[in-house]
Amino acid sequence: MTGNAFALAVVDTELGEFIGEKCKRFAGGKADLISSHGHTIFHMPRGALTKQVGSGAAIAAMSGITTVCDFRSTDMALGGQGAPLVPIGEQLLFPKHSAFSTSVAFATSASTPKSGSSATMLHRQPSAELPRGAAEATHDADGTLARSGKDRCGPAG
Repeated sequence: MTGNAFALAVVDTELGEFIGEKCKRFAGGKADLISSHGHTIFHMPRGALTKQVGSGAAIAAMSGITTVCDFRSTDMALGGQGAPLVPIGEQLLFPKHSAFSTSVAFATSASTPKSGSSATMLHRQPSAELPRGAAEATHDADGTLARSGKDRCGPAG
């Protein structure tokens, strides 16, 4: 990671101001609340370290709308993995299912309770490494594979 505290503070504030301005225009005076996760620039669940930019205070100031933010760090401070909205979101969106798996930067697994207990969520591993490795292994630098007209999985060679 490169940069300094000043640059981080500037990005945090400016992004928050930008988001706040856009939310104000989009809401047109009809919103009671903004919920902002922020933009994650660093996340390490095992070390309980996370940082999001997009200041919630700047969003609130620019939009004039009450803003709730900082979900990840609060969840991690309480012993979670930093994705407190995943289990409830998946439960509400897909009520017939009880287990979920997503793969973005981290593979996320969530399970929802049958009744009476809380949902669980775990970040598994940096899952972006798998697709990145596959893309690098199948990279067709000189176009030979593309010119062949054949669809092929696995390493080029």
